[in-house]
Amino acid sequence: LEFCSAFGPVLIGHVMVPTLAAACRRETVSLVSLPLSRSTLETHFVYSREAVRAGRWWTALSYMFCHADWSHLSSNAQGLLLSGPAALDA
Repeated sequence: LEFCSAFGPVLIGHVMVPTLAAACRRETVSLVSLPLSRSTLETHFVYSREAVRAGRWWTALSYMFCHADWSHLSSNAQGLLLSGPAALDA
């Protein structure tokens, strides 16, 4: 229960942000994904020094929600599910 309350919002965020492949129409968009374009994802979710210099400081946090495709998203979610409980115990 503690894990779900701690990491549930992060997992939901991962599912709600569409993958770059879905934004480019190369794979199916999830029914719960927000309708974000590729340019919006690249501007507001991809971290770079240029983004921070341009004042988009939030990309230092939002990059973790941007994934190339569903296999990338699922491997990151699996890592979070496997390592999350250990992080709570530390």
